[in-house]
Amino acid sequence: GKAFPAGARAIGPDGCKHCPQRLVLIMEKLKPAERTVAELKRAKMKGKYNMARAREILVGCAFESGGNYIVHRDCLIAATGLSQHVITTAHHAAIRASGAPLVKKSKTYVVKNNLLDRVVVPEIFPGSRAAYMKSLSDGDLVEITQWKIGAHGLSDRPGNKTMIAQRQHFKSFVQSNRASTGRTKDRTGRYHGAVYTLDPRIETIKHDPKKPRSSALTTSFQDQLKASFPELKVPSETAIRLWFNEFYGQHDDEHTVIAPHKTDYCGVCAYVKNELASAKKTLERHRQQHDQGELTRQLAIKEVEDDITALQDKLDEHKVAADRACKAYKERVAGAHDAYRTLSDAWERWMRAPASRRVVGWRHRR
Repeated sequence: GKAFPAGARAIGPDGCKHCPQRLVLIMEKLKPAERTVAELKRAKMKGKYNMARAREILVGCAFESGGNYIVHRDCLIAATGLSQHVITTAHHAAIRASGAPLVKKSKTYVVKNNLLDRVVVPEIFPGSRAAYMKSLSDGDLVEITQWKIGAHGLSDRPGNKTMIAQRQHFKSFVQSNRASTGRTKDRTGRYHGAVYTLDPRIETIKHDPKKPRSSALTTSFQDQLKASFPELKVPSETAIRLWFNEFYGQHDDEHTVIAPHKTDYCGVCAYVKNELASAKKTLERHRQQHDQGELTRQLAIKEVEDDITALQDKLDEHKVAADRACKAYKERVAGAHDAYRTLSDAWERWMRAPASRRVVGWRHRR
C-alpha cells in the first residue's frame, strides 16, 4: 500500500501507532477481493480490488459492531489504495448493519450543537464530510446518528447508553399493548389527537408505589423484559419515559396516550365523548379566527359542525342500543339468580334431611 498520510504520521514520530497491526489483518482479509486476470482485462478503471467484493469485506473487518472504524479512515485509504467513496460507502453499510438509528436534523442544528462527527454523508456525494456540509444551505436536512460514531471503536460495542435491543423490545411491547382510536388524517395531514391508546390496564406512565407494577407502563415493561430477556440490562423508568416520548409523542403517526380511565365506563361512550370534546374545541378555535368571511374558513367550520352532529347521533344511537342490551342482561341475570336460589334451597333441604329420607336422583328414577 501507500505511505501513511501526514495526519496519521502526526500521531507519533514513526507513524500511526494505532493502525499498522490492525491494517495487516485487514489487508489479509482483502485478498479475496483482488481482481482476477479476466477482471483486470475487462475493468474500465485501474485498481487492485474488485470494488463490490472489497466493500463487502470491509464492512465485516474494518468496523466494529457499532459501525465505528477500528482504524483511522485516512490510514485505511492509504494502505488499501481504495477511494474515499468506497471506504465511506462501506462505513454507511456498517452503520446500517449495526442498527444505529438515524435522524434528520437541519444543518444549523448540527453546527450549533457540534454534531458534525455524527453526520452521515450520502453515498452519491463524492467528497468529504466537510465538503458535503459546505455544499448545504442552513435549512437543509442531514442524517445524523443518534449516538456518537467515533474515529475508531476501541470497545468493540456500541455505547452503554444506546440499549439498541431494549429500545426495539420497548417498541414491540407498546405496539402489542395498544389499540387504534379510529382517527384519520384531515386535509392538512393532521390527526387532531392520539392515534392509539394503551391497554386500559396501564393507568399511568410512571409507577405509583401504592399501585401494582402492572398498572404502569415503565414497570410493566421492566418486568416483561426481565422475564423474557434476563441477559439484557433493565433500563430505568426515566429512560423508558424518554423513549415513550421519543417514539410515541405528539404530532406523529404513532402518537399514543393512556386510555381514558373511569369506573365502570363504556369504551365506545368514552371514545365518542373524547371525540366530541376535541371537535368542539376545534370549532371554537375556527370561530376565533379573523377570516370568517373567507370560503375556506366557512367550509372548515361546516366540516367540523357536520362531524359534531354525526358524533352526537352516533352517541345517541349507541345509548339506545346499550340501554336495550343492559335491560336484556338484567332480565337474564335476574332469572339466573332466581333459578340458582331455587336449586340452592333444595340442596340445603336435602342436606338437612335424615339420611334415611334422602333420595338420590338416579335411584329415585329407577
